[in-house]
Amino acid sequence: MFLNVDYLVRQLLRPELPVRATYFTGHIWKNAGQLRASYVVKIDDDMFLNVDYLVRQLLRPELPVHATYFTGHIWKNAGQLRVYPNDTYPPYCSGPGYVFSADMAKKIYDIAQVIRVIPMEDAFMGICLYELHIAPTASPCGIFNGHRINYNRCQFNKLITVHHYGITELRTSMRVLDFIVSCMHTNFGSLDSTQLLGFPLYKDLKKLKRPCL
Repeated sequence: MFLNVDYLVRQLLRPELPVRATYFTGHIWKNAGQLRASYVVKIDDDMFLNVDYLVRQLLRPELPVHATYFTGHIWKNAGQLRVYPNDTYPPYCSGPGYVFSADMAKKIYDIAQVIRVIPMEDAFMGICLYELHIAPTASPCGIFNGHRINYNRCQFNKLITVHHYGITELRTSMRVLDFIVSCMHTNFGSLDSTQLLGFPLYKDLKKLKRPCL
């Protein structure tokens, strides 16, 4: 791809449910700080991720880095599962894929040490944001998808995430998108020598404009 942006992928194994959320928050804080990353992307291994569109259209490297930023497919008024005292969880970004600014890593890690941990990592992130008095940032409708959408080259060129894609489908779709971006011969700028840091939560290490309200 003709993306003048540094990004680094880190594999993150799935720990047991009771420690998953704290394990994850510790990992993102440590790695984002060490690498001086501008943004962190958490993505599952069965998710299509369009890095080009994420950087070029959402993060906009020509603009200053967003602060206290957390976005993805936002769930609201989700019913709790007897592990949270309120009737519903605070708004949270769907766990298979979301993006946040690196400055959030330390904030989330710190608050996670003093509140009750629940097994669901995405809902727990929402609780952390709620306790920090930070709301998830709404992104343009339809660019983050927590469900499967059948592959369409033109449509996927303007999406960031789509769920439930196997490794073979991911390889095929990414080859097509790489070809499209290469044909554009476009340089999309840089992130001021910082990194876009991605955390895949691997189940198997052999696997590789209106806001939505």
